[in-house]
Amino acid sequence: MSRSLRAGLVAVVVGATLAVGAGGAVSSQGAAPKPTGAALDALAKPPTYSAFASQRIYFVMPDRYANGDPSNDRGGLSGPRSVTGYDPADPGWYHGGDLKGLTGSCTDTRTGLARIKGLGFTALWVTPVVVQQYVQADSAAYHGYWGLDFTRVDPHLGSNADFAAFVECAHSLRMKVYLDVVVNHTADVIIPAGGSTFRGADEVPYRDCKGKPFSAVRYAGTNRFPCLSSRYQPRQPLVLPQSRSLKKPAWLNDVTRYHNRGNITFDSCSPACFEQGDFFGLDDLFTENPKVVNGMIDVYQTPTFMTNESGQSFPFTTNTLFSRAMGPEGYYGVFVANMHNSNMPTSYEDDQLVASAQNYGIPVVSSRDVLNWMDARNASSFRNLDWSAGTLRFTVSAGAGADGLQAMLPVQGPSGTLTSVAANGSAVPYTVQTVKGVQYAVFDASSALFTATYS
Repeated sequence: MSRSLRAGLVAVVVGATLAVGAGGAVSSQGAAPKPTGAALDALAKPPTYSAFASQRIYFVMPDRYANGDPSNDRGGLSGPRSVTGYDPADPGWYHGGDLKGLTGSCTDTRTGLARIKGLGFTALWVTPVVVQQYVQADSAAYHGYWGLDFTRVDPHLGSNADFAAFVECAHSLRMKVYLDVVVNHTADVIIPAGGSTFRGADEVPYRDCKGKPFSAVRYAGTNRFPCLSSRYQPRQPLVLPQSRSLKKPAWLNDVTRYHNRGNITFDSCSPACFEQGDFFGLDDLFTENPKVVNGMIDVYQTPTFMTNESGQSFPFTTNTLFSRAMGPEGYYGVFVANMHNSNMPTSYEDDQLVASAQNYGIPVVSSRDVLNWMDARNASSFRNLDWSAGTLRFTVSAGAGADGLQAMLPVQGPSGTLTSVAANGSAVPYTVQTVKGVQYAVFDASSALFTATYS
């Protein structure tokens, strides 16, 4: 997906072209015979549109819609625009629009979503709302395509709660929300050593952690990939000390998760250059690597929505999501169901969803309960980690309300295989589970001092 530094977005509208071909003979005058019978009936049928194609979608960049909360114009920062990204007098910088401005009161048809609904739109396509690297080069990330923290809403646009209120308002107006996501690059944090000119595989092949050349294409779409080292990259990736932990989730800070081949050169770029090069320096993700693919799935699967008005098939949708979450792929997530029952006690989709959840042993709870538990989970932590002579010591601090909290430790450690886990001196039972090809010991994690022994 192409992005410009200044405007932030290149939109391509593809028109549909109807080509009608006839297999009959051509007359001496050069005209094909007129269709009759079944052929004519087939041409006379109206086109069938999918649920998505039937939507009237309003594309919106929240920063450019309306300013509902001036207190977040600078993203909680102070200083010049080179720090805050805010300059409403310049089209290349943040202007102050936010989620509250886009949502409006949800009832006043002169503003916000109620106004968009009144214009005849049935859905919204929202540019990425994640935390950005606010400033790069000579402009700011008002457009949303320089993602830095994929787990939170950009403070310039508001908070996670503001986004939840926006979605809730849209659904109350029976409007769908399509969230624009970026899965091929992040903000520009990595500095390529020796210059930024693209270096192709013919010049510098990819090498594994032992320096052996390999073809990344061979592994695309598989669950296997060679070990990697920052030492053997097409361009040595450098990151400033203050930027080494900027990205979230944390795996995005691993420089081997990127192509590291240099920038796309638009005047002489090969297909591989467009696929693997950095777009104006934006760190291009190594999407042939299953760890990158699975990582992005984990990022975006958390807010997976199921509805009974989007053309989804039940129980196929629920069974597919649940089997991938509980199976060897380990595509974990919180799966949200938004079902409109038209004042009926239940619907077919409701019944199929509950039946699928019961089949896979997945609890069905309210969104409020999920959010409360996730807040408690996020307030939990590992602390005081210490490794010595084959023993790992650490403290678990469980957040209030984190019922059923579990912890995971790799079965294979630096000095051998995990043999025991204890909490405050008492043995703790654990089960071994394979997650994305790695074996982990899974155990209950209440607040305690833990020791894990490897031999």
